[in-house]
Amino acid sequence: MNTTSTPTAGADLGHSGNFAPVHDELDVFNLPVTGEIPAQLSGRYLRNGPNPRRPDDHWFTGDGMVHGVRVTDGRARWYRNRYVRTDSFDDPFPLYNADGSRNLHASVANTHVVRHAGKLLALVESSLPYEITGELETVGCFDFAGRLRDSMTAHPKICPVTGELHFFGYGNLHEPYVTYHRANVDGELIVEQPVDVPGLTMMHDFCLTQDYVIFLDLPVVFRMDLALGGASLPYRWSDEYGARLGVMRRADPAAAIRWFEITPCYVFHI
Repeated sequence: MNTTSTPTAGADLGHSGNFAPVHDELDVFNLPVTGEIPAQLSGRYLRNGPNPRRPDDHWFTGDGMVHGVRVTDGRARWYRNRYVRTDSFDDPFPLYNADGSRNLHASVANTHVVRHAGKLLALVESSLPYEITGELETVGCFDFAGRLRDSMTAHPKICPVTGELHFFGYGNLHEPYVTYHRANVDGELIVEQPVDVPGLTMMHDFCLTQDYVIFLDLPVVFRMDLALGGASLPYRWSDEYGARLGVMRRADPAAAIRWFEITPCYVFHI
């Protein structure tokens, strides 16, 4: 027998229940353990996510808060949580200037956290990454020694063979709308390659294989009228945009990407 339930009228899922924000930043030491932690397990488990500070914040645009547990010698040494204190944390400023240029330091850094080349980075796709320490304190905006002039996806991929970090950025109001980047094992940005898409698509994730990088050019697009009207997420479905997958050769990222048209859809994660 199938059953259905009706959501509570007016329920704000981003601010209630398990999704409700927490407002205290804590340090708790020598945590109780149920069962046994293997003595060989040593490291930190980190989780990043939106933690709205204001009741009118959209769930997706709440300020990032990183939670962490330090495990070593069979013990849970500490738990702590910290907001990612971006340049716009205390004094919010817009993502776009009046001339259409971007404020890449404006960030909530609330989607993911990744470690590469000795750097721990908190990510959101609309801005540059923010570096944090292993103790979860914010270091500041990170731009790969001034070479990254674009936003960074919150879902980069680390190749398990080469150790390289692959990612892309999108959100420019002018071409190129999407740019692919690659950093070597030392954290040096070594590839910056425009990806030819026809418009302001919202590209949230991508795919990495042994030989290829695969991009999702899908019909959720930026709408300037919504942005000017104050929408926190000015993206909408477009029946006219179409949908396709792009296949780039890792060995030759400057070569022409092969595009394959697909049934219109949207994919958040791969």
